Order: sequence, then structure tokens, then C-alpha cells
Amino acid sequence: MDAMAEFGALIDKEPGLSRRLSDGELDSALEVMADFTDLRSPSRAGHSRGVAHLAATAAGLCGLPDKEIVTLRRAALVHDIGMHGVPASILDKAGPLSGAEWERMRLHSYWTERVLARPAALARIGAIASLANERLDGSGYHRGLSGSAIPAAGRILAAADACRAMTEPRAHRPALSLKQTSAGLRREVRSGRLAADAVDAVLAAAGQPQAKRRAGPSGLTPRQIEVLTLIARGASTRQVARALGITARTAGTHIERIYAKIGASTRPTATLFAMQQGRRTSAGRRPRPDRCNNKNHPGYNRYGGRGLVMCVHLALFSGFMYEVAGKFEAYRGKYLGRADSAAEAARLRDEAMAA
Repeated sequence: MDAMAEFGALIDKEPGLSRRLSDGELDSALEVMADFTDLRSPSRAGHSRGVAHLAATAAGLCGLPDKEIVTLRRAALVHDIGMHGVPASILDKAGPLSGAEWERMRLHSYWTERVLARPAALARIGAIASLANERLDGSGYHRGLSGSAIPAAGRILAAADACRAMTEPRAHRPALSLKQTSAGLRREVRSGRLAADAVDAVLAAAGQPQAKRRAGPSGLTPRQIEVLTLIARGASTRQVARALGITARTAGTHIERIYAKIGASTRPTATLFAMQQGRRTSAGRRPRPDRCNNKNHPGYNRYGGRGLVMCVHLALFSGFMYEVAGKFEAYRGKYLGRADSAAEAARLRDEAMAA
């Protein structure tokens, strides 16, 4: 703390150091930092600028506000600044990293955040830059964030960084083609590690033609939508397994990946997601009976996608009414017995309903 105070005092006393940079000057300074960082390894030349271009373009396709796009681009430029703490012998190693070497590599995102923690103008940039290696299923680093804990900017940055890295040569492999990169990123989406919408936008920014997606909202596969339908209706993991003819372990894996993709951590949150998305998808093509021969299956009904919405609405409405009834009874027992008139009773009743 004393060192930081002395550093701050030094900046305050030196007019040249305390001058504020314009937006253009800040961008230029970050670009210089990006180039300096990438020059540490021949295979990484131009990496940070490439990630910044992909991330900013993808963010625009995803509809992020202009201010967030600017911050994301700046974060992408310096997302690897922590690599200065990783020896070149590790960066350019042709073989697999040892445990100690891998731990050293994983720390670079932490160092990125710490380097950019001050001044305050860089703190927000650093917070986003440090998310480049986080993954939706919690397997990333350095914090191991998952699901909704990773903001949209972080998801886009992670996809952009992965995409650019795949198309660049590394000491242990040649550069991958855009088609191979697309296949690799799609695998990451299916495994629940990268966000489907972020990957779609990044691939579009990279020039990959977009095929018509058969996946549902948030990249859910048809099978995962079936599982989501069941758990939204209150089915346990074993009940999901029996209904779909799969093992309980497989059903549990589906549920974990659904939670990772939609940013949920509890079944009520997943149920709300199903309700919100169900209205949007109910107008689409209804499930074909020949694709589900089990009449107990939620997709086998004449309402098609609307069956999920109706069921969820009924469940939520029933729970709401149960809660309201409980509150009303409590207020009636506590207050209504002391009401002096019908008007007073009505007022207390309204208070009970509004609580």
C-alpha cells in the first residue's frame, strides 16, 4: 500500500504523467501494448489486434451498446498483457506443458487483471480482459467463473480469443483452417464451454458462412430442449432418464450442460428460462409425432411447443396463488379480527395481497 501511495504521489507531482489521454490516444497506447506483448512469441504476432477486431465486430452483431463495444475492443487488445510473466520457454514449447508450467500459464490472466487494476480508467478494461480464458462450465481460469457470472462481453472475448488462436500456428501444431476452427468452436459450444451466440457472431466476423442452426435458444440441442421441458415440469433426474430412455448419469450430464448454456444454477431459474423462451419458439415448427413415439413425452401433444409454456405458466401461477393465500391467511389472523368495519377489513385485505 505504501508503494502504491508513493507511486500515486509521483504521478501527481509530474505534470507529464498526470495528463489525461484522449480516446484516440488511449486506443493508440493500448495498441502499442498489444503489439509489444505479441512480439514475445513469433507465433503470436498480431494476435491481440486480431482478437480485438473479431470481438468488436462480433459485439456489434450481438447488439451490444457502442460504449461496451469500445471497452471490449480495448480489453481484447490487452487481454494477454499478463503473458509478460510467462517465460518464452513455456510460450514456445513444442511439447506438452508440465504441471508447474501449466500453472504458470494459467496465472497470466490474473496478472493481466492486476497490471490493469490501476489507474481506475483501466480497471474496467482489465476486468473484462481477464475473462478471456473463462468458460461457461466453470473449467476456465483464473477465477473459474461459470454461466451467468460471465457477462456477454466476456463470452464474446473468450470466443474471439479461441477463434484467433486456432487460426494461428503454435509450436505444437500448424495453423488451422477456418473450417477446422469452426468445427472446433462448435465442439466447445456442444460441451457447454463457449456460448453459442458468441461463437456464431465471432465466426461471422471471421467470414465463416453461417449455416441454418437447428439448435434452440442459447445453443440448446433438440435433446436438451426435451430435458429442459421435463425438468420445467418438475421431473427429477431419474424421471427424465426414464421418460427419454437414457441413463440417469446421461440425464444429469444434459441438465448440467443446460444450466451452463442458459446461465442457470437452480431449477426455478431454468423453469423461468423455459417460460421466456417458449413463447418465442412456440410459433415455429411443432414437434413431429414420428420423432417421439412415447405418448407420455412432453413433446407428444397437440399443442407442440406451447405445451411447455402452458405447463410452466400453470406451475408458476399455482405457486403464486399458494403464496398469496398463505400471506392473506396470516394477515387475516393478525389484523382482520380487529377491523372495526367492512371498509377497514377491505383495506387490510388489500395490504395482505400487496405484501
